[in-house]
Amino acid sequence: MRPGFSHVARAPERLLVTDLDGTLIGAGDVTRSLVSWCRRRQVAIVYNTGRTWASARMLLRDLGLPWPDALVTGVGTEIRYRRGGPPDHAWQDWVSARWDRQAVEAVARTLGFELVRQPPIAQGRFKVSFEVLEPAIAAEFFARLQQARLWVHGMLTEDRWVDVIPFRAGKGAAAAHVTMRLGLSPENMLAAGDSENDIGLLSRSGPAVAVGNATRNLLGRLSPPVFRAHQPEAAGILEGMRHFGWLPG
Repeated sequence: MRPGFSHVARAPERLLVTDLDGTLIGAGDVTRSLVSWCRRRQVAIVYNTGRTWASARMLLRDLGLPWPDALVTGVGTEIRYRRGGPPDHAWQDWVSARWDRQAVEAVARTLGFELVRQPPIAQGRFKVSFEVLEPAIAAEFFARLQQARLWVHGMLTEDRWVDVIPFRAGKGAAAAHVTMRLGLSPENMLAAGDSENDIGLLSRSGPAVAVGNATRNLLGRLSPPVFRAHQPEAAGILEGMRHFGWLPG
């Protein structure tokens, strides 16, 4: 059974999939105007964040943001469709294949104090997160994970934040799963992001925008047709919508 839509009278034809911190959030009134526009124009909304479920839920509550049609958390490791509803069990079954959290943590311990474990709220069932002082430490960690033949993705964001997730997970893969479940085509999904863990999301087929405050490391790994906005955060998403014809020029 396909999930329902939280705010539209009929099934929408378009879908906005956006990161939260540094992308949708940070622009105040522009953020609220963008969400309001999507509601009026029957555009479904998916928040796709690196935050865990607990962290994302607190953020939405504190900012008063409306609940989306789907909430993707933990860098694409968990999906929910309703406020307080259960995770998408089909997605969890898919990403859990060959996931060995204990093995990941064992490899992390071989680097001693060079890897600093992030607080519990940053840890997920399918996500192990650390902080590093030097990018080289993350590179060594990823090399050791590969040597251990673990089926994982290792990501470094802003040269500081390290996330390890199952090989099948990721923001882009989760967005594709949600798009399919909502009955929409990739060409009608616009993706927006600002940092390295958004690469998979922005690299999938369909329109995509890197907002004006996107990190250098993200921009250095993107290629057309990803649109590079001049405006930051939510204003950059609106700029991307105009570029792709979703809004009047």
